[in-house]
Amino acid sequence: MTNKDIIKQYVDTGIRIPQYQLDKLGESLLKTYLRKRYISAYSIIKNAVEEYGELTMDERDMDNLLYDSEMENLTDEQKKDYLSEIITKKYIDLSDRQMEWCDKPMLKKYLYNLYNYAGGIITDEQYDILDDDLKEYWDNL
Repeated sequence: MTNKDIIKQYVDTGIRIPQYQLDKLGESLLKTYLRKRYISAYSIIKNAVEEYGELTMDERDMDNLLYDSEMENLTDEQKKDYLSEIITKKYIDLSDRQMEWCDKPMLKKYLYNLYNYAGGIITDEQYDILDDDLKEYWDNL
């Protein structure tokens, strides 16, 4: 079994591979990997709702969420579907880049959860991403 065969197995399962290996994948294998990672991470999020009931996830599941670099290659619709599911979880923090991919209702739900379940901490960079209405909403929580 060669290294290429081992990488193909990881790609086929949707298991995260380190960034340095991801950078070495050819275009076809990268496309397959991203599709499998999306399916894997999305199903983990969907199943967390059913399994835990409280819309929470354990640490092992959190480790399988998509990197921003992986999300860059998703379609806009996939990004929104994926982020919509993440936002339903009470304590998951979005990166600045992920916040930029969200629409206004998604951001409002995220801010509500962030304030009520994650201690209400938002970075200056994240605050700057918000439009005036969302800044006012955040300031009044």
